[in-house]
Amino acid sequence: MRDVRSAARRAGPRREPSPASRAIADEPPKRILALDAHRGLALVVLVLVNTAGIRSALPYQLDHPEWHGLTFADTFFPVFLFAMGAAMGFSSRAQRVPSVLKRVGLLFALGVGLSWLRSGEPRVTGILQKIAFAYLAAWLVLRLPRRLHVPVAVAVMAGMWAAFTWASPAGVVAGSWEPGTNFAVFLDRTVVGYPSVEGFATAIMATVNVIGGAVVVRGLRGIPPRAALGQIALWAAASIVVGLGLSLAIPVNKRIWTPSFTVLAHGIACAYLGLFWWLSEIRRWTWTVRPFVALGRNPIFIYVLFTAAHVVITPLRVPVMASLADSVGALVASLVWSGALLIVAVGLAEWMDRHRIYVRV
Repeated sequence: MRDVRSAARRAGPRREPSPASRAIADEPPKRILALDAHRGLALVVLVLVNTAGIRSALPYQLDHPEWHGLTFADTFFPVFLFAMGAAMGFSSRAQRVPSVLKRVGLLFALGVGLSWLRSGEPRVTGILQKIAFAYLAAWLVLRLPRRLHVPVAVAVMAGMWAAFTWASPAGVVAGSWEPGTNFAVFLDRTVVGYPSVEGFATAIMATVNVIGGAVVVRGLRGIPPRAALGQIALWAAASIVVGLGLSLAIPVNKRIWTPSFTVLAHGIACAYLGLFWWLSEIRRWTWTVRPFVALGRNPIFIYVLFTAAHVVITPLRVPVMASLADSVGALVASLVWSGALLIVAVGLAEWMDRHRIYVRV
């Protein structure tokens, strides 16, 4: 007994694991600020871009390229998908088939409703529809043995690259990544009836980003926060290097979600997560991530509400923007409008979080 006590004294006081380490290791898991903030950051940019008062006035980095290229705004939908995959390992709902199917159906229905509101007709393609498909497809892949998750994701990208490179059905030029002649256009026309930047081809590739989020965060289980940060940084660096390497042969293009874009966006999503992890789990500067955390706890609800509100109040927005643009310029007017909506969104999300109101979608 004396030897046991002496050994305990020599070992020193037992260090308590950080909240994040306990959340990753324990069952049931607790919330991790870095993951909530990561999701909230994506929502901030999505709201700013999608509710712009004058879309044509946005600076280049807050808009999407006409075709090839990568901007700041391009990286945040993949961030959201990454965060969704990361959360799947912590969600009890993601382990129950009825809950998964209910979530997929609700996301798809909300997406169709938003597209109806925005364009005047219900469409089966859109951001929420893509999320629904990617969530379901990734969930199915993640039911496979763990050793197969990364190979399946790689196989999906390789298969799409092969289709773009060699397939040449009617209207498709083999090897083309250009608008109107690429394989994504053919696939969308075949499956949904029309080409779309949120179509079936991009939804398939978006699944890889969801799987990637699940794989990266799953690998952090049970390891100290600094070691976890090292893992995140390694994923970020490796993916960015590989993505840039692929870009030498395959254009980076969000509109058709090319393999180079998929891998590069995954690396950037890891980098954003690493930043929030460093701030909240290493430095313990939780106040720096707080503005994003509340948004990240009700992301779909906030996105749907403010996207719909932006459309509904268009009769007010158009004359206000015209008048304001004459005074301060189109860019400032546009950012004032979307910034005001974002401030309201943050305020609402903060109020809901303080009252523990979470709308599960």
